[in-house]
Amino acid sequence: MRVLHLSHRMAATGIATALAAGALVAGTATTADAAVTGGATYTCTTSLGPADLDVAVSSLAMPTTGIAAGSTIPGGLLPVTVDLTLPATLVGGLAGLLNITAISGTAPDFKMLLGATDVPIDGISAPLTTLPVPAAPMVLSSTGTVHSFVTPAAGTYDISLPDEFTLNPTQQSGIALPALPCTIKDPAAKNIGTATVVKNDSTTAAKPAVTPFHKGKAAKMKVTVNAAHTPSGNVLIKEGTKTLGKGTLSSLGKIVINMGSKLAVGKHNVVVSYKGDGYTNTSKKSLTFKVVR
Repeated sequence: MRVLHLSHRMAATGIATALAAGALVAGTATTADAAVTGGATYTCTTSLGPADLDVAVSSLAMPTTGIAAGSTIPGGLLPVTVDLTLPATLVGGLAGLLNITAISGTAPDFKMLLGATDVPIDGISAPLTTLPVPAAPMVLSSTGTVHSFVTPAAGTYDISLPDEFTLNPTQQSGIALPALPCTIKDPAAKNIGTATVVKNDSTTAAKPAVTPFHKGKAAKMKVTVNAAHTPSGNVLIKEGTKTLGKGTLSSLGKIVINMGSKLAVGKHNVVVSYKGDGYTNTSKKSLTFKVVR
């Protein structure tokens, strides 16, 4: 069995630039250039019948710990080199049936996955290569880039090969040959590593809508939660063990919480707590306000 080989060559400087631009690695990250390797066998449907090809990732240089949840990773910064090795039987069959002298190939739908999140690869298009005579394995080598994608919520995810992709060969004259759909032979073999996505730290700011509050009138607190990823979820205001008010952040990470009109005259020491969400850690703010007659 010949090998359909995918090698991901990402220079350290390119990784650093991409991570900085995309805020991929959170402050708690311990590594930013871990190599992920592995492979699986794909069955490709050809005019000569099915052909089993191995797909191997020699090095996918992406962080595997401390990835910031909800980060937009810009496309075009992480280069990916893909080597397509066609087996001798397929090369000989194509030459014999179609009288081809050279061939190029594209796999525009090839993608990696981070859990269920697609990580598409752009620009996978190999140059024309002269067919070997007599027939022998032939390598189509191509360099593309990782497309823009958004990292998922916090958790540990499999890094995996796609379930399927299509190789679109073209002969020297530019005429497209029949597409070769390729499907993974054993889905259990597609996972080639794991990556841990972590929550972003947050800060909670709060201030009274008016100072001081007057007894008998609504006491409202303005709350803003800031984080690298716009936070969502609940905010509580407590004085000791008593909850004075609560609510859910808006799409801007803000809320005005009404603590009611029955607060006692005097000073109130409260804690405003943000409870976090799948992308953001909890945070809180302590403050004191007055209620007067």
